[in-house]
Amino acid sequence: MRLKNLVAGLCIAGALTSCAFEPEYPGEQMTSLPTDVAGVVTLGGRGLESSGGRSLLFAFGVDGELLGRLDGTRFYGNGATVFEGGIAALSGDAVTVLSPDGLVEVPIEQWRKTGSASNGDQAALWFGESRSSEYVLVDESGEVARGSVPGYVVATGYCGGTLFTVVLGSDDIHRLFEMTVVHAQREVGTFTLPDNEAFTARDLGCTSDGASAVVVTSRFEWQQPMRPEIALIDLTNGKVDKARAGIPSGAVGDYRGGPLTIIEGRIVWLTEAGEVMSTSIADAEDTQHIWSIPGCDNNAATLSVDDGVLNVLDDEGTPSLQRYDLLSGNTDGARVELPWLEPLIGAATGNTIYGVSGIETFAPR
Repeated sequence: MRLKNLVAGLCIAGALTSCAFEPEYPGEQMTSLPTDVAGVVTLGGRGLESSGGRSLLFAFGVDGELLGRLDGTRFYGNGATVFEGGIAALSGDAVTVLSPDGLVEVPIEQWRKTGSASNGDQAALWFGESRSSEYVLVDESGEVARGSVPGYVVATGYCGGTLFTVVLGSDDIHRLFEMTVVHAQREVGTFTLPDNEAFTARDLGCTSDGASAVVVTSRFEWQQPMRPEIALIDLTNGKVDKARAGIPSGAVGDYRGGPLTIIEGRIVWLTEAGEVMSTSIADAEDTQHIWSIPGCDNNAATLSVDDGVLNVLDDEGTPSLQRYDLLSGNTDGARVELPWLEPLIGAATGNTIYGVSGIETFAPR
């Protein structure tokens, strides 16, 4: 398994609906991860609520059957990260690491998720606010490390077995940190961006030689469309070591953040209209339209990318999951229905209206 990249609400074209009843949450509370789990769905509030609601995670099997749930206090931007040893999930008071061997809770005091990453063997979750960011790391053996850095996370991802994270400080300086479960965090270096430039995606990828991080920023010009740009960051000193080149606009739509997957020297990315695009890291003008995600032009959908597979959870009507090969658009297995999820979509409790906040799947075992 590789990096899971979430786009919740990409290609959404629907109004929020609510129900007056207190929902009943299906499934038994899990104390360990079922060995036959195929994926997990997370639910949370569709906005920044002031009361009511829970952070919910549901595990399901290969045929869509419900296997169990995690039910925690409300957390803004809740979600889960899947790795070889299990899952790491967020709630309002803890990061919960769930594996076939049991459950470990790491208490936290923050209320907002700011980033997540996985390299298959390890996972990382970031949370915090503008002045300080906390993290929890977990490896395949279940070892957990936690810490904090000053500033706000703008990009994070693994290069090999090391997590690299770019943090923006109150002094407008970007700092590149590296860290692992075993080794404490280290500041690699710093850089600055022009006042009219900011990070567009929270994902951080790597070049094939492992020497540079690949990120996407955007320039903002008065009365001009936002222009996404590729930047390479030297992992030995934290410096931007290549002149940035803009990702061109196209008839199918512009990049506005979301999953970034690097395959054979190219960034594979998605537009808001549900188009799968490919851009060369070496020459950003070499941008190609690959295929269109079916139904993404008029349905609510939640997407994630896992090791070259695109997961599409359509929650219009009976919720269903379809997996696609990211490069070809060919279906990867049959569509799986999740009927137990339908009563929760749009359900209300307090002033919280539930919506899907994430979909994560395990590679077939």
